Amino acid sequence: QGFSVLAPDPQKHQDLRRRQRLSEQSRPKPKASEMRFSEVLDSGAPSGPEREAARQRWIDEMQAKADPKQIRRAAREREEQARELEREQDRVRRQEFEQHYYERQAAQQERTSQVNAQARNHWAEAELPAAQQPRTEPVMPP
Repeated sequence: QGFSVLAPDPQKHQDLRRRQRLSEQSRPKPKASEMRFSEVLDSGAPSGPEREAARQRWIDEMQAKADPKQIRRAAREREEQARELEREQDRVRRQEFEQHYYERQAAQQERTSQVNAQARNHWAEAELPAAQQPRTEPVMPP
């Protein structure tokens, strides 16, 4: 199958570039009067003041999503939370490692002291042969 090698349609390409340029432009924060609703999703939803409060909450939420300062603040908070989580995980791993390390050290010291005590007992009870006088080795004359 492969890809087409034909040149792109200039009209479609220009339209795509225009749409990309428009999508990259920052848009002003929408006002409540600019928000239009074409349908009601839940006809059994509460009416009156509850509905107005829910609408206002939704408008505030949408405006907050469009606010670059709040977007940057939310991204910064997410990064800080991720860093804090990573720090906490590192702290837990370090504590576990230190605990196991000190346990191993204590076990190693215990084994060392036992082996040393056994060696002392062994050598205290052992009969060593009398030391012989060292003999001088004959050296060949040059």
